[in-house]
Amino acid sequence: MRIAEQSVRIEAQGDLARITLDETYVNLTHEAQEIFYLFSLPESAAITGLWLGTSPDAMQAHTIAARGAAQKVYRAEVKRRIDPALLEQVGPRQYRLRAFPVPPKAASPAGKRSDVGGRLYLRLQYTALARNNAWPLPILAEKRNVAWDRETIRNCNGQACPETENTWWPVELPAGKPTPTRHVFALENSGKAVVAQPGARPVPALSGRKVTLVVDQSWSMAAHRQELLAALQQARRYMAGNSVNVLLTTTEAMHTRPRVVALNNLTDAMVDGFMGGGSVDRLLQQAVEHTDEAQDLTIVITDSGAFDLDATRTGTRIKHGMLSMVHLGGTLAPVYDDLTLETIQNSGGSSFVSLKEAWEHFAVKQDSGPGFLMQQDGYIYSVESNPDTGEDAEFAPIAAHLYIASTRRQATPLKVEQLDALHALASKYDVVTPYSSMLVLVNTEQRKALAEAEAINDRFDRTPESGTEELQKPGNPLSASMTPEPEEWLLLIVSLAVLGWMIWKRRSAARGGPKPIGAFLGMHRNHMLIGQVV
Repeated sequence: MRIAEQSVRIEAQGDLARITLDETYVNLTHEAQEIFYLFSLPESAAITGLWLGTSPDAMQAHTIAARGAAQKVYRAEVKRRIDPALLEQVGPRQYRLRAFPVPPKAASPAGKRSDVGGRLYLRLQYTALARNNAWPLPILAEKRNVAWDRETIRNCNGQACPETENTWWPVELPAGKPTPTRHVFALENSGKAVVAQPGARPVPALSGRKVTLVVDQSWSMAAHRQELLAALQQARRYMAGNSVNVLLTTTEAMHTRPRVVALNNLTDAMVDGFMGGGSVDRLLQQAVEHTDEAQDLTIVITDSGAFDLDATRTGTRIKHGMLSMVHLGGTLAPVYDDLTLETIQNSGGSSFVSLKEAWEHFAVKQDSGPGFLMQQDGYIYSVESNPDTGEDAEFAPIAAHLYIASTRRQATPLKVEQLDALHALASKYDVVTPYSSMLVLVNTEQRKALAEAEAINDRFDRTPESGTEELQKPGNPLSASMTPEPEEWLLLIVSLAVLGWMIWKRRSAARGGPKPIGAFLGMHRNHMLIGQVV
C-alpha cells in the first residue's frame, strides 16, 4: 500500500503551534488493507484531532472514547469490514494509529479489476511547543502495510519537504526564532492551572538515595554492550554518594540466577553472556524478587525490543519509588503494556534513550515542589493553585494532557470513578491520554456499539494485542469472522475451481492418462475431491 501524498501545515502563535498532518493512501492490491503506525511525540505534545474518509472533502471526525471501549468497537468493525480508525496512547510519549479499510482496486463494469487503486485520506492534528527553534514532527517506531517512495508528493508548510526518502516525516521543521513565553491554563472545575515556564532548573547533587539499575541481558542487548558499559561508567560519577546496585537479569535460556552487584564493584566482564529473549514483565518481576528494600528509583535499562505484548505476564508492579525506562540504541520501545505504562506514570517516571536523562529527571523532581511535572525542551512544567497571569486558550490541550498525567500519580491503581473523571476532562478538551482514545465512527450502528461498550464496567480495560492480528490475515476468505465482498466470493470460487482442476490433472497423469470429466466433478464412486490431500 502506497502513500501517494503527504502534507504538514503549521499554524504558529509565537512559540506554540497547531500542527496538521495529512496523508493519502492508495491501495494497489485486490484486498482491503489496514494502516498501522507506532510513533512518538514529545511528552508535552497533545494530540487533538483525527479524521478519516474516502474523499478529502467528506472526512469523518473523531470522538473521544474510553480506551477499552474504543478498542473493542474498532476490532469488531474491522471484522465487519466497516471503516473505523483508532488512535491510542501506548507509552509516556508513544502512540498507536490504525485505520481500516483502504479500499481495494475498483471493479470495472465488465467485472474486471481496474488499474485505479482505492484511496483513503487521513488527517492527524496535535499541539506542541517549539524546541530549539524547531517544530517537532512524529518519529516513526514501526509501520506495517504502508510505504512511501520517490513518487510520493511531500509538502511541508507550503514548500517541498526536506529530503525524507528514508523517513516517514522530517524529525522537525524550522520555527524561526520564536521567543519562549510563559503559558498558563486553568482547567475548569479543578482549581488547578498548568504552567509552562521557559527555563531549566539545575540538576542537584543527590546523596543517600537507594537506586536499582535493572540490566536486560537478553540476546538483543549484545549489540548495545559498549553503550551500556559507557553509561554505567558515567553513572559512577553523577550517582556518587547514593546506594546504587545493578541487577544483572537472566533469561530462560541462560539457566542462571539474577545477580545484584554494587555499581562500584561491577566489572565489564560481569556484563556479558547475553542470551535468550526477554520481556519487560520478566525484568520487573526479577527486580521485585531480588530487591530487599524499597527503592527511591528503579531504572530498567533495555533496548526497544523487550515489550512483547503477546507474552504471558505476571502483572508485576513496582510499588515504591519512581520507575523509568531507558532504551539504548537511541530508539524508544514502540509500545508498553497498560500495566507498565500505568506504573511508570503513577510513579512520576518516564521513558528515555539515555541513563543520564533518566537520572536528571529523578534528581530535578527530588529537588522540586509537589507541583513539578517535568522539564523538557527549555520549559519547566508544573501544576499551580493560584496562577498569576491570564489564561492561554491555545495552551489548553497541552495543559489538559499534562494535568491528567499528573493526576494519575499515586501508589494504588485508579478506580473506575476516578478514570471516568479523567476521561471527562479528556473529552472536554479533546485530547488523547493513556485512558482516552480517539475513534473515528462512520455510521449510527458504530455509535450505538460504542455507547454500549462505554456502559460496561471494563470500559477502560484494554486487551493486550500486538497489532498484527488483522494485518497478517487482512482478507482471509476462509475466516469465520470475515464476510467476503461479492467480488471476493467470485475469486474464491474461481480459486477452488482451479485448485480442483490441478488436483484432477495430477491424479490423471499418475494413473496413465486423463479420466472422464465426471471424475473431475467428483462423480467417481471411489474418489472425492473435497477435503482430499494430494
